[in-house]
Amino acid sequence: MFNKSTVFVIGAGASAELDMPLGIELIRRVANAVTISREPTDLIIAIRHEFPSNKAERLIKCGSRLSSMSDRFESMDEVLHFWRKTLKL
Repeated sequence: MFNKSTVFVIGAGASAELDMPLGIELIRRVANAVTISREPTDLIIAIRHEFPSNKAERLIKCGSRLSSMSDRFESMDEVLHFWRKTLKL
């Protein structure tokens, strides 16, 4: 169905009813998931498993940058727009 890797971000209207995080809380959770610490998070493990090592490490570095600047964004749309050109996946 899809020729490229695809990420679905469900809008607040649908996700709020399912008790899923909205806006800033979603960004905070993603930022926490990509923060490098002593023990890699499940997301970092999955990135290392799914991507070639050079691309995986680039994504992880971007995650670290996202984590440090996550308070600059008010919505996940803003995050995706900002990183769209940076990642070039």
